[in-house]
Amino acid sequence: MSTIKTITMPDGSQAKAQEVEFKLQHEDWSQYVLPDGTVVRLKTTVLKILQVLDNEGKPARTVEGDPLLIVNHRTDVITSG
Repeated sequence: MSTIKTITMPDGSQAKAQEVEFKLQHEDWSQYVLPDGTVVRLKTTVLKILQVLDNEGKPARTVEGDPLLIVNHRTDVITSG
């Protein structure tokens, strides 16, 4: 894991987090056709994943027990037609 840093959460609060290394397993395009025949293709690419930490420095969990992660991403859009 990388260095611990302070981040701003979506609700404006501050939290500690660490960047998590990841390996791309599969990445695909979603494709939609509009009534006029235009084709819209979308692909989301993950840029960075941050593991939010609790007050003890352990990985934080949601109320459902899932890891609390912040995913920085980019969405690519291509249209044709």
